[in-house]
Amino acid sequence: MKDKSARLPQAIERELRQAEERRARLRTEQQMNYFARHDVLTGLWNRREFDTLLECMLQDAKENQHKHILMYMDLDQFKVLNDTVGHAAGDALLSQISGLMGRFCA
Repeated sequence: MKDKSARLPQAIERELRQAEERRARLRTEQQMNYFARHDVLTGLWNRREFDTLLECMLQDAKENQHKHILMYMDLDQFKVLNDTVGHAAGDALLSQISGLMGRFCA
């Protein structure tokens, strides 16, 4: 019994370390999953995720007669903004717009 209790602190430390490694791995997997489906700059769905969700919503509307709304936004002269003021300004504009959309479109 005495021999086993001497190893207990080491076993506890090892288990705590392994638990932290599992949590870190889970966080990394969650981040990878998020970035596989979202645009890094805006946080909005990327094209692949948009296509997948749109197909699901169309199928839902067809099968269950549910209604969905699709909002399309065209930023007139966005290329001119990027070319004249720079990509940093264009990125900032996209970030601001996506932030507004996130607040008003749930």
